[in-house]
Amino acid sequence: MTPDELETVLRQVNARWPHHPVPDSSGPAWFEDLGGHPVADVLATIIAISREGRDFPPTCGQVRQRLDELTIGAPDFDEAWRELLEFMRRHGSHAAASKLPWSNPLYGELALALGWRDLGLTPEEDLPTLRAQARRMWDAMVRRQRQRMLFADIPSDLAGLRHASGTASIGDTLRSPLLGVDDGTALTPAPDGG
Repeated sequence: MTPDELETVLRQVNARWPHHPVPDSSGPAWFEDLGGHPVADVLATIIAISREGRDFPPTCGQVRQRLDELTIGAPDFDEAWRELLEFMRRHGSHAAASKLPWSNPLYGELALALGWRDLGLTPEEDLPTLRAQARRMWDAMVRRQRQRMLFADIPSDLAGLRHASGTASIGDTLRSPLLGVDDGTALTPAPDGG
């Protein structure tokens, strides 16, 4: 999206919520959060949010989150479970799950998280329990993938921002392994140690 297209986006927001226009001063933040997305996708997301009947306009972060949710391409859990069972029948538990031709990489991650061999050795009557466990794992995996998307382009200069108490910077916190977003670009502590 270009700066000119951003003006179109902000006009669309203001047209849908005329009682609470977006301030001109927030334009740079909107461009930072949404500039990497095609304008058509951003506009469609704003229309979708508007049709939900919101009383107030979304923030640029809310639009970005919804846009990422709509474009993540995370398939439904039922599709993942069907493929896991199909590959187990076709390839068996002796196959290396990481080498199988999964239609989505998340399926392979789910197979590894579950324990591919364990899935193959699970008695038929215990599959509903394993499926419920897999569902919880799947939901967590999709959340982590969305977090990675949300935080992927946070500027690395946040490393120098420290709280007055000397605690980790916001960027350090966002890239924490606990959030599952450590993509190899983890931020380093400020050089002064403070």
